[in-house]
Amino acid sequence: LTRAIMADDKNADAKALLGMAYSQKGLHPQAKRALQTAVEMVPENADFRCNHGVVLERAGEFPAAAAAYQAALHINPHHE
Repeated sequence: LTRAIMADDKNADAKALLGMAYSQKGLHPQAKRALQTAVEMVPENADFRCNHGVVLERAGEFPAAAAAYQAALHINPHHE
């Protein structure tokens, strides 16, 4: 994923996936940064916002996670 991002810094999908991979490894600062970047690049993507919420929740940032989940639902009220 890092190679994909180095090849194309505008690849929001790769940044979002990298954020989730970092989160699964417990690298919360890197995960938050990668997902935040993906959200900023494509703010209307409910999946990115939801995944950002997951990363924030895993990092123990519950109010920020709730806001991210709410943003995802604002974009897509039927989002899982």
